[in-house]
Amino acid sequence: MIKKLLILVLGLLWCNVGFAEYCNDDDPIEGVGNDHTVKSYAEYLGNYYVPEEAYKFGLEIQDAVKNKDLDKLLSLIKDDLISGPKMSFFDNKTYDEAFPVTFRGAVLMNKPECSPVGSARGFILGNGQIWYDKIKYQPWDLQKDLMKHKWFSNLSKHEQITIVRDIDTIYGPWTITRITETK
Repeated sequence: MIKKLLILVLGLLWCNVGFAEYCNDDDPIEGVGNDHTVKSYAEYLGNYYVPEEAYKFGLEIQDAVKNKDLDKLLSLIKDDLISGPKMSFFDNKTYDEAFPVTFRGAVLMNKPECSPVGSARGFILGNGQIWYDKIKYQPWDLQKDLMKHKWFSNLSKHEQITIVRDIDTIYGPWTITRITETK
């Protein structure tokens, strides 16, 4: 009976480790200091991202690169790139025409991280060939959009500034923000 119980317990422990998520809350983050874990670092940065989502988005990018699926890769760019070619660069090109041979291997060489690098709050693949993050809308960015509404445009400048100032930063969907290596 003890033998069966021991086998059951060991089997459950083995399955638990085998099916664990990649971005565990208590995993340590090296190079950040203060002995941060995945969870504590996300909290430190205001929980603007979910570590598991960041990892999965990185895998989605890697899948597109692995399959040389340029259309899929470009669909993951939701806003203008902060750094890299204009979107028109990719018009009428195949994956192999857009990227050097070394690009694919570099992007696929490591698993995506669960935490951003540096103070720019960005996630990288390879040696920085691809950067990704959540779209960040600052309150002042919203003022232009709000001006389209009559109720807002009829307010005094002071009232408009008061409303916009009280809005927190809004984070949108995941997007590729930089592509630093093309042909």
